[in-house]
Amino acid sequence: MDLLLLLAVPVPPPDLALLGELESETDVETPYGRVRELARRRLGEKGIWVLPYFGEPDRTDPRASIWTAREIGARWIVGWESVVAISPRLLPGDNLIPHDYVDMVRRQPETPCPGAGAPAYSEPFCPAMRRLLLGILPSAYPKGVYLATDGTFKETPAEARAYERLGGDVLGVNLVPESALAREAGLCFGAVLTVFDTASGRPYRGAAKSAARGLRKVLEALPRLSYRLGS
Repeated sequence: MDLLLLLAVPVPPPDLALLGELESETDVETPYGRVRELARRRLGEKGIWVLPYFGEPDRTDPRASIWTAREIGARWIVGWESVVAISPRLLPGDNLIPHDYVDMVRRQPETPCPGAGAPAYSEPFCPAMRRLLLGILPSAYPKGVYLATDGTFKETPAEARAYERLGGDVLGVNLVPESALAREAGLCFGAVLTVFDTASGRPYRGAAKSAARGLRKVLEALPRLSYRLGS
């Protein structure tokens, strides 16, 4: 069964070869707009779809992403995003598998895909996918709260303090409402978060090479996920 990767991290194109040989690349027309540059890669007999996925101003409509997953038969989705650390325990280069989120998104559409069912909001991220991701990334933090915003501007120090009081561990812009829409559509959505920066008003305690090491760990682990999904 194929996997769809929503790629919201700055991975150099040549490094994507670790996910398999590029088989095809296409645009997909959906009722919610066009999904661009959807690539299919192949590792042996396993397939993985990769969708470049970034924040404003080129944000793909979340409904279009979930529609596309259903159209290509990808029942499993992983959102991989570079995030800002709110929690002082997190450093650039750390990876985290979130278990919950706080939705502060104001401008993204919320209309579910046609045929959607009622999601289990007690577990915002698919438990089966979380277990698989923890299995291939044992060094990642096993729990964390993702605080979702529109991401138009950098957070202020006061906002960072408020987000921490709300329980947020990291700040991002690419996983909500995708997670809820996927659950409504009967798809299994999980996430991997790589810390790239620390929140405003917090000292930066890392380096660009630290973030790059975190990315590399995930990139090398994802092929194992593809194989486990097929086992």
